[in-house]
Amino acid sequence: MSVIQGGFQGITIYKPTATIASIATKGIRNVSVDIQPEYADLASGKRRPIGFARSVSFDCVDFSVRDQLKTWADDLTDVHFVLVGRSRCFQGYDNCFVNLTDIYGPYGDLESFRIELVNTKFAPTWHTNTNLLWYKTWLDGDTDGDADSYTITETVSNFTKTFGTVTVGGTDYPNTQEFEVDAVTETNALVQMEADVVCPFPGATATLSTQFVELIDPAAGSGTHQHQISILSIDSGNNIISGGSATTTVTSTGRKSVSVTLPEDTYEVRCIIFKLATINGTFTDKVRFRYPTLRLDGVSAQTLY
Repeated sequence: MSVIQGGFQGITIYKPTATIASIATKGIRNVSVDIQPEYADLASGKRRPIGFARSVSFDCVDFSVRDQLKTWADDLTDVHFVLVGRSRCFQGYDNCFVNLTDIYGPYGDLESFRIELVNTKFAPTWHTNTNLLWYKTWLDGDTDGDADSYTITETVSNFTKTFGTVTVGGTDYPNTQEFEVDAVTETNALVQMEADVVCPFPGATATLSTQFVELIDPAAGSGTHQHQISILSIDSGNNIISGGSATTTVTSTGRKSVSVTLPEDTYEVRCIIFKLATINGTFTDKVRFRYPTLRLDGVSAQTLY
C-alpha cells in the first residue's frame, strides 16, 4: 500500500548515537509513504505474513546534504527522521537504513537524488500528527495524578496534582491536569511540567501551546508568582542553546502559545507546558490546563490537540 502525502515542507534525518549527526532540508518533493507485507514460506507450503517493510521516500534537490546521506547509505547507518508537513508530520523514532539513488536528466546531468528510509520492524515507533507532542500521549494511565511521559519539577512546601475531568463555569473539561500549590514563605520556588521532543531542524519555527482552563490571579495572596509556558532549544549534550529560548507569561484562560526559531546545533525541543515561576512568600494557587501542542513552521491544526 502506498500513501502519497502532500504539503510536506522538509525533513530532518539524524543518527541517534553518542556522536550525533544530522541533516535538515526543505529541498524535498514527491514524498511517499509505503507499507509492504513480508512473508515466510512454511513447510506446509502456505505463506504467512511475518512483518512489514515501511518506507518513506522522496526526491531531494538539496545537494548540500547528499554527501552525508551517501555516507550513511554506504555504511548502512541506522538513522531516525522527522518529516514535517502542513497537513501531517511523521516522526520516525526507530532505526531505518538509507537508500540513495541518483536521478539524471536527459543530457546526463545529475538533477536530483531519491532517498528511501526503510524500516523492517514489525511495529515500528512511527507517529503521525501535526502535533509533535501527540505521541507522548495526554493520559494518566498509571493514575498517579499527572499525564504520563511528562516530567514534573517542584520545590514548594505543599503541592497537589490531579488529572481528569474538571467543571469550570458549568462546562466539563476532560483530560485536564490540575496543580494546586499552598506556598508558605517560599523563596524563589518552582513548579513546572515538561517533555523533550527530538527535532534537529535548525531554522524552523517551533510553536508550543497549552490550553488553560482555569487559573488564579498571579498577584493573589501575600506572595508573588507567575504562570508561564516556555520553549527551549537543547543541543546533543543536553545543554540549553543561547538565544534559542522563549517564554510567555499567562494571565488569562484559553490557548496560549510561545514560539522560537531553532538555532544551529538544536537536537531536542524542550517543551515546558506549564511553569509556576518566581514563587515567593505565602499564597494558594490552583491551575488547570490540558492538551499541549508542538508545531513547526505554522503547520495546520488537527483534531488531536
